This record gives sequence, structure tokens and C-alpha cells, in this order.
Amino acid sequence: MLLPILVAGALLIQDSANSGVVAENFASFFLQNDHFSYGVLPFVFANIGFWVTVFVSNIYTLYCGTTNQIEYGTKSRSSSLKETLSVISMKTQLWGAIKFTVILLGLNTMVMGKYFFQHFVTHPILVFPDMQTFLNQITGMIVFFDFFLYWQHRGGHTLEIMWNSHKNHHLVKTPVAVSAALIGTFDELTTASLMYLAALFVQPHPVSYAFAIAGILSEFAALHSGLDSAWFDFITLRFLPGRLDIRMHDHHHKYSGKIGGKNFGHFFWIWDYAFGTLHQPTMLSKKQVM
Repeated sequence: MLLPILVAGALLIQDSANSGVVAENFASFFLQNDHFSYGVLPFVFANIGFWVTVFVSNIYTLYCGTTNQIEYGTKSRSSSLKETLSVISMKTQLWGAIKFTVILLGLNTMVMGKYFFQHFVTHPILVFPDMQTFLNQITGMIVFFDFFLYWQHRGGHTLEIMWNSHKNHHLVKTPVAVSAALIGTFDELTTASLMYLAALFVQPHPVSYAFAIAGILSEFAALHSGLDSAWFDFITLRFLPGRLDIRMHDHHHKYSGKIGGKNFGHFFWIWDYAFGTLHQPTMLSKKQVM
């Protein structure tokens, strides 16, 4: 849910600009601690971004029923979901999500985060970035990460060694938000590494980096929610140019296998368009694709 994340970050920075010396010193105590700013902070924000989006999408689905869910032909999404759960249970998907967001990201950020940022990213002078820097760095992180992720994802459908890690994710033909983090160990490690690679280019402030990671994990969950809702599209900023429609990634799960496939982007469809892998599903109705 990119919009609430950006609004929260903007309010935090605005509040910091209006705060007194005591508040500035309090924030400085934490943010100048590398273990906290490059380890604890992105880990906490990643989990907030992911699990809050999972919760919101599930609550929305619960109260709205099938009204705003993507469907294929005449088969209801609940029927398609039952077929998927007979292949890979919700318990397995939940464990996969916990393993990635809590265990792997926790170990990765605590061990690698401090070392990477100390050696490869310029340490910020200010406790908080200014608003323009904050927005520029989040945008940069997302654009670079999504470009790198496009090629990692495409490789997962082309190279045997990468498909062996990615194939369990494609047991989920009808995803829900939590399905996003059901990925193989190789996928987990490369995805985490691509966040650092993006940071190498952007050189983000630790606050910008934490909010960017929250946005990335939130987008993963939103993209697998199976929702086709104007309200959900608004809070995930899908009205912006180049943003990927949830239906396009849902179609990817339904029809893309080991070799080839379409719609490898996550945030944007522009990479698929540029490199010949874009498929715009034919819309049968507002919520149905084929």
C-alpha cells in the first residue's frame, strides 16, 4: 500500500522538521546507531509493509466477498482458490511467508545490512532527509529494484537452476496476498541482494531505505491479492503511469510456466514492454480476465 507508506513517511519528516532539539537528539540516538538504522529499522518496516497489506487485503476480501476479485471465465475465484489449496495448503504458504519475512530478512538485515551500508553507502549527515530527497530516494530504490527484479524473475522462467527455486511459487495458480513470500531459498537470497544493489545506485538515507523496503514488501503482497478494486488500486498508486495492473501478475501465475512466460515486472509494466514480454489480459468484465 504505497500511498499510506508515503504519507506516513512524509508526515514523519514534516514532524521532524517542526520538532525541537530534544526530539532531534532522541531520533539521532537511534538513527546514528548502525545496527538499528541499517538492521533493525528496515527489518521492522519490511514486516509492517508486508503483513499490514496481507491483513488489509484479507479483511477487504472478507467483507466484500467476490465482488472485487479477479476471476477467469465462469469459474469463481473461491473455486479456483480451493484447487490451489489442494495442491499447496495455506499453512505451507504462511510458513513460507514467515520464513522469508521474519527469518531470512531478519538474518540478512542484521548481519549484512550494517556491513553493506558502512562500506558502500555514504553515511548521512542529517538525522532525517528533506522531503525532496526522501521522495527521490524511494522512487529510485523502487525503479532500480524493479528493473533488477524483472531480470531475476525472467531468469527464473528460463534457467534450470533458477526455475528449481522459483517453481514452488508457481504451484500457486490462484494467489492470495501471503502467497507472495512463498519462494525458494535462491529466490529469497537474490531478492534480498537486489535491494542492496538498488541501494548501491541510490545511496539512500536509512529512513528513505526503510520506507522503500516497506513499500517493496507491501507491493509484493498487493500484487498477489487477487483484488480488482478501484479503492485498492488507489492506495497502491496504480493510477500512476507505467504501474502494473494486479490482473497482469495474476495472469502470470495462471499461465506462465517453466519456459518463457509473460509479465515479469512487479511495480511497472514498462520492462515487459521494452523487452517483449508484456501480455495485457483480455478483459471480460471489470474483474474477469483470460
